[in-house]
Amino acid sequence: MKKFSVIGSQYMNDKANGTSQQWICEAENIESVLKEIKQNNGWLVNECKAFKPTYIEEVME
Repeated sequence: MKKFSVIGSQYMNDKANGTSQQWICEAENIESVLKEIKQNNGWLVNECKAFKPTYIEEVME
């Protein structure tokens, strides 16, 4: 698995107040990350937050 840094806005309440956030996710390749975003209409979603990505890069270890 590779790690990817995803940067964008995280919306935290119904007033759409957002903050710039960085999210580190693991995937086989960047295409998997992009597919997940596309399936959720441009959002990365998990059980505690919705994240609107604007920039993705691979994290080199």
